[in-house]
Amino acid sequence: MPEYAGGGFSRTIANSSLFMESMYRLFPQEEQRVNLLFPMGGNHLSLALNKEKGCFFLGAAGCLLPGLARPRFCLLFPFWVMGGGLNLFNDHNCLAMQECRRPSSLMLLFGVDRAEIMRRYALLRLDWGFTQKVEAFRVKG
Repeated sequence: MPEYAGGGFSRTIANSSLFMESMYRLFPQEEQRVNLLFPMGGNHLSLALNKEKGCFFLGAAGCLLPGLARPRFCLLFPFWVMGGGLNLFNDHNCLAMQECRRPSSLMLLFGVDRAEIMRRYALLRLDWGFTQKVEAFRVKG
């Protein structure tokens, strides 16, 4: 287990303009809802970071948490649903993305299909306070 001296596994962070810009990119058609759920001057929870500013639970072979204990975002990562399409986050530190470049290959690696990714996305939206938005999507690659 990585070393962490912060006293907890999550932390409260102020909603910065950088955070808000990221949320607007994740939910481009829902800016008003983002502003309501994550107002400037408010706070949000984030996983604790290790000394290198990476996820506390990310080890050399991937996530150290058992699947059912992982936050919804982590269960969905590196996938994201936007505009009816399945997208991938561009994270050069992601071990899975270093191994697989195509969404279909990543789906095989994680043992998920389109329906499971959409289910995880819908649950994340509900957890974060967004309405459930069911949209069919296509897999690119």
